[in-house]
Amino acid sequence: VLFRSGVRLDPLRPHAGGVINGKAWRWHSVIPPMSPDGPSLVVRKQAFTDLGLGGFSFENFTPEQLLKWLAGGFSVLFFGSTDSGKTTLMVAVMKAFFSNMRVGILESIAEIPLISKAWFRLVEIEEDVAGKGGVNFNRLVEEMLRLSPQCIVLGEIRGREAKCFLEMSQTGHGGVMADRKSTRLNSSHEWISRMPSSA
Repeated sequence: VLFRSGVRLDPLRPHAGGVINGKAWRWHSVIPPMSPDGPSLVVRKQAFTDLGLGGFSFENFTPEQLLKWLAGGFSVLFFGSTDSGKTTLMVAVMKAFFSNMRVGILESIAEIPLISKAWFRLVEIEEDVAGKGGVNFNRLVEEMLRLSPQCIVLGEIRGREAKCFLEMSQTGHGGVMADRKSTRLNSSHEWISRMPSSA
């Protein structure tokens, strides 16, 4: 699995994650010395290709309203706790509204399926054991903007990605993002208020 995913998992980098079986499954592992009592591994099934917008219920807005926001160039942020379905909902939105658009996807791990031939992806590359050959997230953002996508999808927002999210939101690209942090948030306003400490 490690060889096919192209990631390192050794004592100098004791954590790794990836996807297997055509992105149907996501895995993550931690080994000693980070987990001193022994290795840990979790594998979970993805539902990206199984669900469309009809598989979700909407309380405070309709899919039609969401389409109007996206057509107006607004950036949309999906947030929630771990395994709450943020990325699955985001992919359903992408399938419904962006299938014919040139969409650029930025990810740390190649996870979002390229359902449309118009979509393309840039992924971080880890440095080798000698500390060479890596491509960091800031470089991905620079290259993405040069490729002139109609929409940028940021598959995961943590600390460094939060700053990139704000910068890309001001470039004229529509942004669809999924915040995969497990931090519990009550509203988008609360997320924005936490941005300075996250970035």
